[in-house]
Amino acid sequence: MTDEDYWLARLETLRRGGQLELVRKSASVWSGLFASLLGVSSLVVLSGAIQDIATVRSEYALVLRAASTLALGGLAVSTFLAARAGGHVALGRSNNASWQALRTWTVSAVDAATRDLRWAKRIGVATIAVVMVSTLLAIWAPAETSQQLWLAESDDGLICGSLERSDGRVLVAGSEITSVGSLLETARCP
Repeated sequence: MTDEDYWLARLETLRRGGQLELVRKSASVWSGLFASLLGVSSLVVLSGAIQDIATVRSEYALVLRAASTLALGGLAVSTFLAARAGGHVALGRSNNASWQALRTWTVSAVDAATRDLRWAKRIGVATIAVVMVSTLLAIWAPAETSQQLWLAESDDGLICGSLERSDGRVLVAGSEITSVGSLLETARCP
């Protein structure tokens, strides 16, 4: 067999369905990668290796919550698309009534698998970037300063806020308290 004959035979194999097999093998590898990343991300979050979002200052916490939601969704979508491209999720059924129908189905399956794999890689890489940036943000974001809050019952009603003392006066949330019925420490104001 000459070189030309060998490569013509390979070309014929690709033309007759080898493309679908190549795309599916590649998609299986990407699907495994995305599933692994989803698992590692979950372990990092569950192990508490990253600062709890509740302890991060509020302006950073919103960004971290949005990034976490986006990352989970992105990894799930990219894993699904890669799995579907790999043939692990049914792409459809072929109509084996004729060789022409089978050929048409195979060409459509190659197109669909290639498109799914392309989108899986795009979404997956973007998600990995989001995870990396949000991880760095979670590590370096300043922690929320805890403020001691007090609930005071006075003649003016209930007042909640920080307790201060200024010039012999007692202030709660900046309001002077002249008579106190009760004073309780609280985690948050009602």
